[in-house]
Amino acid sequence: MFLAFLYTESRAAEPVIPLVLFRNPIISVCSICAFVLGMGMFGVIIYLPLFMQGVLGVSATQSGNLLTPLMMARSSAASPAVRPCRGPAGTKALHCSGRSWSPRA
Repeated sequence: MFLAFLYTESRAAEPVIPLVLFRNPIISVCSICAFVLGMGMFGVIIYLPLFMQGVLGVSATQSGNLLTPLMMARSSAASPAVRPCRGPAGTKALHCSGRSWSPRA
C-alpha cells in the first residue's frame, strides 16, 4: 500500500504531499521520528488496556481510567512545544486555551 501511494504521488500533477520535501534531511528525520513515536504511542494505547483487563483483571472502565494520566501528560507536554499564540486580541485567549488542551498542535 505504501509503495502504491509513492507511485501515485510521484505521478500526480498535484500530489497530496510533494515527495520533493523529503529531500530535505530535517523533514525526513522528523517524519521518521514522528512515525516511530506515533507507532509506540498507539501501541501503548491499544496494548495497555488489554494487558490490564486480561492479566491484572481490572474492569474496562478502570483500565480506561488508568490511561488518563498518560493522555494528560501527552497533552500537557505538547503545549510548551507549540508556537506562541498569535491573533487578534479578542480571540487570543480562546485560541491559546484551545491549543493548550489540544493533543496535537
